[in-house]
Amino acid sequence: MTSFTGRFYDGEGSTPQQVRVDASPGGLRLSGADGRTLRDWTWGEVFVVSKPGGGMRATLGHEGDAARLAVPDAAWAPCVSPYIKEMHDGPGAGSFRFAAIVAACCVALIVALPYIMDDLALYVPEAWQDTVGEQTVASITREAPACHAHRLADTALSRLTKQLDADGRGMKLHIVASGEVNALTTTGHNLIVFAGLLRTASSQAELAGVLAHEIGHAHYHHAIRGLVRDQGMALLINGFAGGNGASLGAANTLLSLKGTRKFEAQADAYSLQAMTRNGYDPHGLIAFLTRMENLQKMEKYVPEWAMSHPGTAHRVATLTKAAAELPPHPAPYKLPFSKAEWREIKHYCDDDMPHVPKPPEKQRRPAPQAPYKNHEAPQWQRRDTSRDQPI
Repeated sequence: MTSFTGRFYDGEGSTPQQVRVDASPGGLRLSGADGRTLRDWTWGEVFVVSKPGGGMRATLGHEGDAARLAVPDAAWAPCVSPYIKEMHDGPGAGSFRFAAIVAACCVALIVALPYIMDDLALYVPEAWQDTVGEQTVASITREAPACHAHRLADTALSRLTKQLDADGRGMKLHIVASGEVNALTTTGHNLIVFAGLLRTASSQAELAGVLAHEIGHAHYHHAIRGLVRDQGMALLINGFAGGNGASLGAANTLLSLKGTRKFEAQADAYSLQAMTRNGYDPHGLIAFLTRMENLQKMEKYVPEWAMSHPGTAHRVATLTKAAAELPPHPAPYKLPFSKAEWREIKHYCDDDMPHVPKPPEKQRRPAPQAPYKNHEAPQWQRRDTSRDQPI
């Protein structure tokens, strides 16, 4: 058995981790820094993504998921090459065998193509992704202009997105003057929030939970993966070539994409973890989703956020179960915003969309008063009239 150190990408997050790799005739064992086994791969499950040489990094892939292992060039020959067998056909191979091989290759391509495309999406140049994201924002702001900046609210929202972003990058926040209850993440780490969402969120935890969900989409690169899934190889070719002509079409496609159940489940789980990690109430997203579902049932109204984020009922059930398994919180949950910040966030776009009715302000009801017996005030409330002087 031989050992070396490699860089492991689990296929879900964008951050690699350094692992110890033990290579044996049976396969590869990947262990973390604490010695815990992360993966056990047999050689039958491993395929070569790229070999060393020509400026390429040696990389191994694993069938059935998007996990990848970067192998140092020095470790390739002694640790990997002895176990990579190349098949050679003999001179007597007949046409039937050839046809079977071709058919098997076609089936393998069909099965593996989604995984290959999903992995290739991560290599689309960031500059091109930034261009698509900017054009997506421009397309939306042509219909719903950006709201005027509010220093207190902008600072508070930027602070929250940095806290919730596990990658530490933060988000480019765009708040647009539209009554739609919606938010979406584009390529290039752009987070577009519609004013209707700010007005509809009934608590700070609800808004933070939804924003954490959207940041989860960015963390898992769902926007570019969705584009590749929809437009396929043509998008990748234009992306790698730096073609700006296709980026506008990609931006339009991004606006029409709907999240898959897998994408939504990943973003929901991310929201739960991010809220818990920062000491915020992780039930905020559950409360928001439940209200969206009730709107659909009671008012026959489907909010825009629900249309682009499918499977609401199933997601509520899954999130509720996951939240019940969280360790008990020892103290009251923190609030993401101060009272002044929250007030400014709730009214962020009031001056930019006067034609849209504002949400009603909560009115405090006066405390009920007990009726006085015989219409008389209690003794302690009666005014002493003995010293009154006649006028």
